[in-house]
Amino acid sequence: MATSSSSEKPCIGAEKSTLSPLDAAIHELKEHLLVDEEFCQEWKKNNPFYKDDDAVIGSINAMRARTTEEEVLQALILTTETLNLHIDSGTTKVADKFKEYRQTLQNCLNELKCEKEYEIKHFVGRVKNIESLMKIFSKDLRDCSNTNYIGVCLCGMGGNGKTTLAEHIGLKLQKRNWSFKKIDFRGLTSLLQFIRQILLQFGHTSLDENVDRMKSKLFSVLEDQSELKQDTLLLLDNIDDIHRDWDDLLKFLEQLMIILDNNTDNKIKLLITSRKN
Repeated sequence: MATSSSSEKPCIGAEKSTLSPLDAAIHELKEHLLVDEEFCQEWKKNNPFYKDDDAVIGSINAMRARTTEEEVLQALILTTETLNLHIDSGTTKVADKFKEYRQTLQNCLNELKCEKEYEIKHFVGRVKNIESLMKIFSKDLRDCSNTNYIGVCLCGMGGNGKTTLAEHIGLKLQKRNWSFKKIDFRGLTSLLQFIRQILLQFGHTSLDENVDRMKSKLFSVLEDQSELKQDTLLLLDNIDDIHRDWDDLLKFLEQLMIILDNNTDNKIKLLITSRKN
């Protein structure tokens, strides 16, 4: 399989999909292969993640939460290979339809392998970090026991790739229909500026110079997330670059996390990078 030698992320086909490879396969086959009676019976019979009365897509997501997308696609391909499917009775040859479905799945698997090759090349030693972070953030990858969290902080020495890793996670979540917002603390000198930047990210502006009133306004926005249509990853990059109000910033972040944790309809998760542990 050919891959690009440039720094750009390689992909299969002329246009880059806005979905993950597995989601692309589900989207393309959900009204055909994934509801075919023969396929469903074969899948349920051999899939340990299937539960009674569950749809195929439900068991796919259950498998995805505990394995990898590559293993799910391989399982779908294997199931398809055991069947002679005939969806369009009398109009399409069984063999042609079988090859079409299998090729769709194989193309998606190739796309996923391209992504993995890119991550192995550009995130040396961090592929497992990427997989772990995606399982924490992405609902369809999360184990049901791993839901009590507000976010993750990536800590380490400057220059070791924290921001690059965080941005990569944000872009991967965008392919799962998340919103990705980033605030870079470099250039911000006060807590007031930081609060103003968060409000701006969520579509609110204010020239108020009173920190407490600005906090109250932000907390009101975060408590009422009715305007948010998507799960949202908020990247707070280089938080330790605010030196002047460091103690106040830590107290503010604690308040922020309490607000989010108390919101039963919370759609916002935090990803923080810092040189301090």
